[in-house]
Amino acid sequence: MRKWILLFLFSGALVSCRKPLFDPPRHTYNPGRGKQESAREGEEPPLSASSHEVWQTALCFPDSVEWRKGYTEGAGLLLLKSGIPQKVLPAGPQVTADHHRFQAGHLWSDYTDGFSTFVCCDGEERFRFAGEEHLQGFTVLDGAVHTLGQFPGGGFCYRIDGQPVFTDNAGSLLGRATDPDWPGGAFSDGTYYTYSVPIMLNGQPAREYKVMHGGKLVKVLPPQNGVQVLDVRVLGTQVFRLEKRGAQLYFASDKKLQAIPAGGQSLVNVDEEMLVKGYTKGKPNQYWMRGMTGLRYCFQSNREIQSLFVDKRLKAAIVLDSEGCVLTADVEDDLTTFPAETYVLKMERCAAFRDDCFALALTADYGNEHLVQIGDKAVPVQFNGYFTGIYFE
Repeated sequence: MRKWILLFLFSGALVSCRKPLFDPPRHTYNPGRGKQESAREGEEPPLSASSHEVWQTALCFPDSVEWRKGYTEGAGLLLLKSGIPQKVLPAGPQVTADHHRFQAGHLWSDYTDGFSTFVCCDGEERFRFAGEEHLQGFTVLDGAVHTLGQFPGGGFCYRIDGQPVFTDNAGSLLGRATDPDWPGGAFSDGTYYTYSVPIMLNGQPAREYKVMHGGKLVKVLPPQNGVQVLDVRVLGTQVFRLEKRGAQLYFASDKKLQAIPAGGQSLVNVDEEMLVKGYTKGKPNQYWMRGMTGLRYCFQSNREIQSLFVDKRLKAAIVLDSEGCVLTADVEDDLTTFPAETYVLKMERCAAFRDDCFALALTADYGNEHLVQIGDKAVPVQFNGYFTGIYFE
């Protein structure tokens, strides 16, 4: 196995992106160097703008590898804390963002060789099981690892520490591994999840949805003519769903059905309230969240909005420039502005909002000069690769 070695270079004082980014300090990861060293002995890492630790994950490559062209040779999985590299691990054969995540204080990764599926914690194998599965759900509860693995071609298995608990060989899981609003991916509120099975309805193919809690069936959503289920999530004891009936979108619970405007995308838990998150293009563009009682949060801009975040009734949003690069991070009209055509939010999991702190892991649009922004603290980071997530712990 190829050995990876970190090189940290610390220099200068931190600057905020509210100020010009001239000659900023760079924390650098360079594969293949011979030792760790600091430009200033005993220099302390920058203080976080949050009371929580803020971690980042990234995929990195040797300097000669052009990852933007799709090459992945020698890929490493890089873990950073507040922009400071901590460790780098082999990325494995599946070099994509949906095969790793940071949870419960550890970097978890998974891969398959086509015959078995392996789950690793901080680079060490935690368990393995026979067969190939794509983990669409992953959560750690009381030290136990719960996974939802989709089989190639159909079917899935719910496991605890690799041991099968429930399997449906015709089931298709609802939800994706990298969902930015659900840390467990296809899991919601602990070990609730939803899957569908194909059936025939009035001579036409349809899908029946089953809501599960671990290995136990909670609710069956029978198919209805002209109804398309877009998302299902559980909060507390209620099952919520987003569905389309003809051209009309509806937000539904066990007790109520509420029509909502076009543009609804998914369900999101905001301060223990289930809402629909959506986007409406126009003049201005609007990113919004709606509940059973109507509009709850809305952010407007004449520019494109990449996403909207809410925590403790405060809003944060990311606004893009004309080239699709991050232009501003807006927290209740408190703006952090970035140089135009410089950074991209590679995926929505690279932004998080918690306790009035908006944190972003920004990948350079060109080159290797990336940036971690935590509140008003900016930490430039240099490595050949891209960020895949940011996490509060």
